[in-house]
Amino acid sequence: MCLEYIAVDAAFVHPLPDNLQSDIAAPLLCAGISMYSAIRKCNLQTDNWLLIPGAGGGLGHLGVQIARAQGYRVIAVDTGEDKRRICLEFGAAHFIDFLTQDVPAEVKRLTSLGVHGVICTAGSIAAYQQAAHCVRNAGTIVCIGVNPQNLPISPLDMVRRGE
Repeated sequence: MCLEYIAVDAAFVHPLPDNLQSDIAAPLLCAGISMYSAIRKCNLQTDNWLLIPGAGGGLGHLGVQIARAQGYRVIAVDTGEDKRRICLEFGAAHFIDFLTQDVPAEVKRLTSLGVHGVICTAGSIAAYQQAAHCVRNAGTIVCIGVNPQNLPISPLDMVRRGE
């Protein structure tokens, strides 16, 4: 059985414009808000660099679009030609294939000092290890794709590189 109606508190309801289709609006809710919130936590300025490991996935591709719309320079990290095409089409300035390229070396080549923020949507340990080597001093790493294992980032590294 499928429900057609549900009673909810009016404070949590917002009418959608007639020209916005439900299948387009639906991902903007949970996934879109998650990425928007993560981007805000990076405290970026216009033209700052943002790295998104897992950029071709369900959360990541929304992050690319939201970040680009806010004026940030996005470096998308994922693998494969389809993901590269999607990320660049959605506004990434650069795409790094983590299987064929050295992610930290490419980030340093593109940005000199490293990125201002990283939103790690990939749940792999390697993504977090790379993030720690890609973010500049006093930069921000936001964790969304959390791996069930311990994160490979030393608290001492955070103190040394923090502000």
